Amino acid sequence: MSADSYKKTDPSIQDRRGRPITPLKKIADDLVIRPAAPGDYAELLEMMRDFYASPAVAEEISEETMQRCIADCLADRQDVWALILETDEQTAGYAMCTRSYSTAFAGTCVWLEELYIKENFRGRGFGSTVLTYLEMQSRESDDVVRLRLEVEADNKGARAAYRKAGYAEVPYIQMSREL
Repeated sequence: MSADSYKKTDPSIQDRRGRPITPLKKIADDLVIRPAAPGDYAELLEMMRDFYASPAVAEEISEETMQRCIADCLADRQDVWALILETDEQTAGYAMCTRSYSTAFAGTCVWLEELYIKENFRGRGFGSTVLTYLEMQSRESDDVVRLRLEVEADNKGARAAYRKAGYAEVPYIQMSREL
């Protein structure tokens, strides 16, 4: 995937919020990335169940939380969205992203919250293609200054893939508190 193969955003192609998107066919002929639509709900839920049952995730989440997450992604929100990955007219996986402001970087961060590729589609470079897509979309936005993601410490394959894509591990531990 060279920079030459990237076509600028086509304003006639828009996501559900009316924002122009870059058609991924210009980046990878065998993978289409598109915004999730209401008709994707059941398949998204099934893929999320697989993702959260896998060793890639340290904590399980409830069925209710998964359903609420999908509903939020399908709603008219600016801070959370889902992408569907398709190849050969089949769903190959999904990605869920969020936006947040970072005072450390004085701008918006796009978080890759979840990236799931169905087992029979793994090893074809789709994860790398999603990272490239997110980077290109983020570079077209005036306020996005950083891409971020989380990965389990013992997920060596994913960590190596993210490093290869230019991501670096940060020297601090994240903490959270449930409300």
